[in-house]
Amino acid sequence: MIFYRSTIIKRIILAALALLLLAGFIFKSHRVLYIPRDEALEIALDHAGLHNEDIFDTEIEFERDLNSAWYEIEFNSNMGEHEYTMDAESGEILFSVC
Repeated sequence: MIFYRSTIIKRIILAALALLLLAGFIFKSHRVLYIPRDEALEIALDHAGLHNEDIFDTEIEFERDLNSAWYEIEFNSNMGEHEYTMDAESGEILFSVC
């Protein structure tokens, strides 16, 4: 009877460990990495043909919904106001006004 209980307990522990490992793998494989804010700003500046020294009043907001994430980037330069919406995963510019 003692041997039977210890076998069942071992099986339960092994099954729990296997589930934890599987859950960790699933969570890790679905984690999305976003480009950093600084890189998003650099992409926008590159698109506008500007450098950090050329801009002022910079605002960068990270937005997300269930299916996507993006950056709203706004800054001013001597050329005027610039607005960008950028995909936070790929860095693709989705919308721009210069």
